[in-house]
Amino acid sequence: MGLFLVFLMALVGYLIGSIPIGYILGRFKGKDIRKHGSGNIGASNVARTLGLAWGIFVFVLDFAKGFISLAILEWLLFGPAFVHKHIGEYEIILLLSPILGNIYPFYMNFKGGKAVSCSAGVLAYASPVILLCTLLVFAVVFGLRKIVSMASLVAALSLPCMAALLFYVENKNGYTEYFLRNSTLVQMHKHQFVFLLLVLSGIIIYRHLENVSRLIQGKEPNFRK
Repeated sequence: MGLFLVFLMALVGYLIGSIPIGYILGRFKGKDIRKHGSGNIGASNVARTLGLAWGIFVFVLDFAKGFISLAILEWLLFGPAFVHKHIGEYEIILLLSPILGNIYPFYMNFKGGKAVSCSAGVLAYASPVILLCTLLVFAVVFGLRKIVSMASLVAALSLPCMAALLFYVENKNGYTEYFLRNSTLVQMHKHQFVFLLLVLSGIIIYRHLENVSRLIQGKEPNFRK
């Protein structure tokens, strides 16, 4: 697969991931979401500013961006119009492209969200089982502390550990490609997928450094009534 084609496909994923759902919805409701709350255009700030229902709506659409972008990339690369049997070492670049678009959307002067919702969509496409396990971690932490950023950080930290553990169980019990989706786009070796999740975990933590600082100071907002 040529580097130029990799660039084009990654650009498609990036542009889809760049769609600023939270900002568009805020404008629809008559508010510039960047001037309220934390100033972030992600689902959490939308929920605090416009209400929980709108925050969930943004989460769902950001999630869809990650999932649909990979479905489109797979169709473009392996559909009837343009067939490639394997994309080799470029899988990680393509899987990360919508996430980078979500974080650094050129429509918004490269100031976007924190990658959690879009990353969940990408993970749903690549490995629904690992996503469900990670969502369980998120739900437990959020249920105990009612702090979205803390739940997101713990879930992100658990990602590579969860994948490594599940792949160990898979190998020990003789399963074959049980935890990775049977997709032409997701053909990487398991250790490559764990590396991808390490990178993804690092990106999410990096995007939450301000939240980490507020958590340490006890100033991070929560959803307790």
